[in-house]
Amino acid sequence: MSASVKKRPIIAVDIDDVLAAEAPFVIAYSNEHWGYNFTLDDYQEFWGAMWNVSGEESARRAAELHAPGVEGSYQPITRAREALEHLRERFDLVVVTSRRESVHQETLDWLDRYIGTGVFSQVVFSGIWDSGKVGAEKMTKTDILRSIGARYLIDDQPKHCYSAAAGSIRAILFGEYPWNSGAGAPALPPGVVRCRDWQAVQGYFDGIS
Repeated sequence: MSASVKKRPIIAVDIDDVLAAEAPFVIAYSNEHWGYNFTLDDYQEFWGAMWNVSGEESARRAAELHAPGVEGSYQPITRAREALEHLRERFDLVVVTSRRESVHQETLDWLDRYIGTGVFSQVVFSGIWDSGKVGAEKMTKTDILRSIGARYLIDDQPKHCYSAAAGSIRAILFGEYPWNSGAGAPALPPGVVRCRDWQAVQGYFDGIS
């Protein structure tokens, strides 16, 4: 009888501002098309609050930013590909993203182009922003992490990292962005560590036996 194959631990990886530079694109686009003078310090996850416009206008602009081809033009985060190629030797890598289903294929194409085919064993879309998706309003990333058996999460949003850690999933808060660091940022709770870039992420996992 052959020996059983030991299951490798799963790392769940966010896309936007972890693999793909979303915030810099949105800032530059807003400045060029709508006359702002934003810097990255002005970026907010809820774009309407950043733009300070009506709900109707915010929805129109958001639709423009989610039009075909836009998210596919995001630039990759430095060294993400190299670090993930290294990590896949010891871990199973799964994308868990809040992106809309409407950019499903565009996202897969982007990952193949900038990260490489076969690096991720699975790509999961949470449906958080898909209002027409049944149960989408109740879906959280932590629910998905539990369902796929993830042991680790790499994400730039503190709320997802804190939720994961509360569910006994080790969380790596990625980047030193205005929305997740700075003088006013609270101390990280147990189970959450910060990695400022992909070199630091690789070093963190290299230190795990």
